[in-house]
Amino acid sequence: MPNVSTAGPLTESAAAAYQRIALQLHHDLPRDGRRRLALLTTANAAPSVARCGLALALGLAQELQQPVLCVDAHLRGGDASRALGCDGAQGWSDLMHDSALNPADLALPTSEPLLRFLPAGVAGRQGARRSPEQVQRAVDALATGHDFVVILGGPVLDDTMALGVAPHVGCVLLLAFDDQTLLTDLDQAQRALRACGAQGVRLVIADALR
Repeated sequence: MPNVSTAGPLTESAAAAYQRIALQLHHDLPRDGRRRLALLTTANAAPSVARCGLALALGLAQELQQPVLCVDAHLRGGDASRALGCDGAQGWSDLMHDSALNPADLALPTSEPLLRFLPAGVAGRQGARRSPEQVQRAVDALATGHDFVVILGGPVLDDTMALGVAPHVGCVLLLAFDDQTLLTDLDQAQRALRACGAQGVRLVIADALR
């Protein structure tokens, strides 16, 4: 069984930061408004994003006291899936390639009763092509059954998955890591997201969230 604690303990200040973002997302994406799906991405590859995404999803589950789903959609990386020991389980990639699959049947329980985790998956992990329609259908399938969904989409400039997911979620959180993310790359990533129709793109400085 996946265990979110394998991502590492959080300091009190870091946990409080995730909880603040969780509550902001809750109010910015009301239940009667835009779909409550958030994409977490970066400009370039950053393994720390997996821990950030898991901590944010955990914060949402604890603050909202409602079912929350965390999805590892970074097929080339799969850092979150490895961290939780389920890298070989069916998940996101399988959902894209088989319309008969239900995310509720693939999502795994975690140590937090209200948080479930959808691994990166098995099918198509090694470079199989996917269409924009497949990505949209998979995201649409996530929109029911949970109060909030956090999608870890991988880096904007190194992979196209985040750009494929971005138009279909309620908001995009673009993480920038202090002393790691170049301003030119960050600007290019923001432009690419907006050009693909992303809504509510927000910049998050992740230094305090590690």
